[in-house]
Amino acid sequence: MNTPVSVAVGSGVVEGVRAGNALHYRGIPYAHAERFGAPGPPRPWTGVRDGSRHGPDCPQAPFRIAAVMGEPQKCAESEDCLTLSVTTPLVDSSRPRPVMVWFHGGAYVVGAGSHEWYRGDRLAVEGDVVVVSANYRLGVFGYLRLEGVSPGNLGLLDQMAALAWVKANIAAFGGDPAQVTVFGESAGGHSVTALLSSTEARGLFRRAIVQSAHLGLGFSTIRGAERVGRVVRACLGDTDPRSASVEALLAAQEAAASKLAGPGGLNSSPIFGPIAGVHPLPAPAEADIARAILQPDVDLLIGTTRSEMRAFFDTNPSLARLRRLPLVGRALFDALVRAVTARVFTAPARRLADAQAKGGAAVYRYLFEWTPPREAFGACHTIDLPFVFGDEAAWHASPMLGGAPWKDVDVLGRQMRRAWTQFARHGDPNAPEDPAWPRHSAGAGVGRRFR
Repeated sequence: MNTPVSVAVGSGVVEGVRAGNALHYRGIPYAHAERFGAPGPPRPWTGVRDGSRHGPDCPQAPFRIAAVMGEPQKCAESEDCLTLSVTTPLVDSSRPRPVMVWFHGGAYVVGAGSHEWYRGDRLAVEGDVVVVSANYRLGVFGYLRLEGVSPGNLGLLDQMAALAWVKANIAAFGGDPAQVTVFGESAGGHSVTALLSSTEARGLFRRAIVQSAHLGLGFSTIRGAERVGRVVRACLGDTDPRSASVEALLAAQEAAASKLAGPGGLNSSPIFGPIAGVHPLPAPAEADIARAILQPDVDLLIGTTRSEMRAFFDTNPSLARLRRLPLVGRALFDALVRAVTARVFTAPARRLADAQAKGGAAVYRYLFEWTPPREAFGACHTIDLPFVFGDEAAWHASPMLGGAPWKDVDVLGRQMRRAWTQFARHGDPNAPEDPAWPRHSAGAGVGRRFR
């Protein structure tokens, strides 16, 4: 099956661009939405749309963990941001390829699937899959709940609209709409669990990969989301959110986050995110994501990094002072990292894996433990991303890699990409070249350690 350079989708024709052994179709609208409105069909276009340029990012605040990941690329921002990109191998295929749909992280307030960090070339070419990455609404634009203004969960509805677009259009790019794997890291992984919890998302994907999701924080409650909305409203003063400038909304979002973080900014929990009991999520899923309405026919690959919280604690001035205390500071800091990592990431990932396995799905658990020879932030939150996507130009200078030679990163990265794409193809990440990875059963330990 030969994927043409120009592809007709439901709203028009898009022309791709070749890059190495891959074809890229960038900036394709998958939906359209007015401010605080639900996503609807994308606006059609005439002629051939240029697929060489990404669509804009959702308007967002400054990136918070640049000291760990590095600075993201500078991109145009617009509320009209509901676009996605498709990457396919350049070579022909005799049959439709599995599809992997990526939802980026960023605490539901920053990031974009169109960033170079998430280029799909290596996954697509090495694994012979079609990779889709989507932008969705963030922060006040995607998750504000405020009576008479915004219901909340619009960003989640955007993600469902992207998956519906994939189901309807991906065959034109050589993808198999019956073999869709949704995957994401951090807030993106958390989004995947929200999609698993929504009955309306059933049939939109066959498999799911959850990387480093903050499952221990659950979903937002209606009461908590409405409190955040009131604080944002107060920070806007007399300005109506429906007519406020983008700059005013972002300033109010940042002011609200500062107020809700408390003394010293120690409460760094995301203030926005999926809200249980608000369409399309059930209630009371906020108690424990593992008790949400799961989809037993969806295979799951799930894991965390060993020291997730170092990405946040190492860059927190108050905790940095704790670490510098004579004699006991480092030990106390390390104990805090372990305890909070277990509570927010590791233990709830295990509970979700157990729940999905009990439902009959094929489940695989992993732990990412690699650290660079010149230790920077340990096996921290987000450090697995360069290995999964493998783009040297985008990641080689990332501070968390500690200057490790890229060839060392790539050796382990090839193993991870092989496992991820094998899982997308078969529901089983095992490959003859790699160590055996046992299927998870309730109560079992981690099946695979990447180190």
